[in-house]
Amino acid sequence: THCTPGMSLTSAYLACSNLLICVGWLRVLAFFAFTPEDPRGIWEILPEAIVISNLESLNALLNLTRSKWYLTMLFTTARAAIALVAIPKLLEGGGDLGSAQSASTFVCLCWALGESVRFSMFFLDQLSLFGSLPKIVRYNAGPLFFTVGTSGEIWLLVLSAQRHTQWSRVLWLVVGLWPVGFAPLIVQLLRQRKKYMRSLTEKKK
Repeated sequence: THCTPGMSLTSAYLACSNLLICVGWLRVLAFFAFTPEDPRGIWEILPEAIVISNLESLNALLNLTRSKWYLTMLFTTARAAIALVAIPKLLEGGGDLGSAQSASTFVCLCWALGESVRFSMFFLDQLSLFGSLPKIVRYNAGPLFFTVGTSGEIWLLVLSAQRHTQWSRVLWLVVGLWPVGFAPLIVQLLRQRKKYMRSLTEKKK
């Protein structure tokens, strides 16, 4: 969520909202760091981070940022569906849950790392701290975390399709469509990175 230039009140609000989102995901990271022996407890604090993250969609919808609101809502809605529906369903019932737990933990860890970095860099950038470093970190880390996280989501959905045979056709369809939703988002991230890195090169000339 990048602030619109020349609007101090808007910039202050966006800085606060980005900090709030960052803190929400840092709590998820802290859980992994300090209570790894109780992985199921993450599902008690993950919904809070998911809900807070919707501030990004709201800000885009209100035209407070340059983000495309429909891509932002696609991103946040897909993540909410994974976190609040797919993962709980995958982890319920008996049987061996080792792979399901591993996939779920991997996905949530990718989300938490990626969003903590992304929104902390937004926050620092809006405060004009550390020069171009926040943008450089964000534009390089973003595509990496997004690609790895999406791969984990597909792994999780494949496990869901294998585990819940009554919904297997629908879930396999979702598995096939997931890269279709991923494509425009990663293209946008790479386009933004290319544009910014080119601007840095031109400034050095």
